[in-house]
Amino acid sequence: KERQKERQKERQKERQKERQKERQKERQKERHCRKRKERQKERQKERQKERQKERQKERQKERQKERQKERQKERQ
Repeated sequence: KERQKERQKERQKERQKERQKERQKERQKERHCRKRKERQKERQKERQKERQKERQKERQKERQKERQKERQKERQ
């Protein structure tokens, strides 16, 4: 009987350890996924910013061209 009890306790402990390990793994996965997602978001933001900058530049160029045209017309 005593031995049986001991064995049971041991088994329980083992199971608990296993569960804990599993949980830890899950948590790590979660963290990893979150980090990845966050990085992706950051990258997206950066890209958007870049695009916006590009657009602005393009607009400015267009405006400048227009102004130049206007000036030329005035000269003539």
